[in-house]
Amino acid sequence: MDFSVRSREKEIIDFPQNMTPQEVEAVLDELRLVNRWLGGQRAGLGAAARWIQHLQGGHRIPRRVHVLDVGCGGADIPQQLAAWSRSHGFEVCVTALDNNLDACRVAYRDCLDFSEVFILQADVHHLPFPDKCFDLSICSAFLHHFHQTEIVSILRDLARVSRSAVIINDLHRHRLAYLGIRLLTSLLSRSPAVRHDGPLSVRKGFRRSELEGILRLLKMERYSIQWRWAFRWVVNIGLD
Repeated sequence: MDFSVRSREKEIIDFPQNMTPQEVEAVLDELRLVNRWLGGQRAGLGAAARWIQHLQGGHRIPRRVHVLDVGCGGADIPQQLAAWSRSHGFEVCVTALDNNLDACRVAYRDCLDFSEVFILQADVHHLPFPDKCFDLSICSAFLHHFHQTEIVSILRDLARVSRSAVIINDLHRHRLAYLGIRLLTSLLSRSPAVRHDGPLSVRKGFRRSELEGILRLLKMERYSIQWRWAFRWVVNIGLD
């Protein structure tokens, strides 16, 4: 199997109209566990938390921080961010956006205890927001679903609606990551979509040079790219 280039194969979850609400819910429940145990939640939360602390410490914004999370799925990262903010004395308002109505229903149900999180069904290609209305934008395990031209367009629009930063948390395309998730999903997953999409997601992930190429196309100069366990990239793009 060739890992030198990103796979262009579509995942099952890319066609939610072919899935029942129960199948979507099963996928999101398992992905929540994958994010928890394989570092997705930790990587996304850590980057957002550092920005919130930075912004609050600099007294550059009102004390409530407005965050946009696109492709939120079951909204596990918005929930974690709201819980962290409560425990550290910060106020956040998180808009969690997904184009899949069934995913939004699951996210709404799971966020009932978090009044800071608002669930919105919308298309990431047509963000319904004015310029600079969020402090931070986050996309976690989301951009690998798209080809490079779409990714550039999505990130450009996220930069448009964000004042301070855009945070990317996505997969590192690597043979060991592929073999690991293939083994784990074959042994533990009950969802055919997760067993198919998990390994494929790794094949659609990124090498560092590819992320750098995307940022060059966007003419972004203030950014950092960090590797996180397990086989995750976290990209912080500074805007102000």
